[in-house]
Amino acid sequence: MAVLVTDECNVKPEHIDDLVNWMRKELHHTRGFDGCHGLTIHRNQDGAHNMVFVEHWDSRQHYEQ
Repeated sequence: MAVLVTDECNVKPEHIDDLVNWMRKELHHTRGFDGCHGLTIHRNQDGAHNMVFVEHWDSRQHYEQ
């Protein structure tokens, strides 16, 4: 069964650039995992420190691996 995973985080303003740079370098690994159909990051327009990660997986087992 397909799984949709959401994670919300609040980032300290002084660390936003560091997180964005890390995501640009590293998230391609997650997107390449078996069973991953996509991973997107959304920033709150009213507060750029608030981010939501949305992941689409084939199954819970794929996500947990």
